[in-house]
Amino acid sequence: MDNPVRHVAKAEISYIAGWAIPRYLARHPRITIDRMLPLLLEAEADKDNFQLVRTNNACGLFTVEQSPWEPLKTVCDIFVVGREYCDSAAFEVCRIYANGLEWARTIGAIEFRYGTDGLTDLSSIAQRIGYDIVATNYVKRL
Repeated sequence: MDNPVRHVAKAEISYIAGWAIPRYLARHPRITIDRMLPLLLEAEADKDNFQLVRTNNACGLFTVEQSPWEPLKTVCDIFVVGREYCDSAAFEVCRIYANGLEWARTIGAIEFRYGTDGLTDLSSIAQRIGYDIVATNYVKRL
């Protein structure tokens, strides 16, 4: 496969952030690349707790979470985004989510949570990679 899902290298982070982060401006108007870079650099360096991956036209970041009510590992998406104006981006986004699910299984996570930000209708991806529970998230801007 000439466009595999692969880890983002440190040297690629600024390039990836340059097209991925602006896609979130409508939902998160105070986001900046400079504010995201420390997280992306940490994610690239800490492969035990983060999965930062890309294809040619999509990228995604997943993280391990643990909480008092669930001390075992849960993997959650931080973001998955495809390039705007790219015909293959939707397919590649699906591959990024599938990769996140596989990573969750590999590290022994008990849940894989995805799609919490509401930027994209993920129903077709959920049908493809599967789900057990549909969760609803509400946000009130203050």
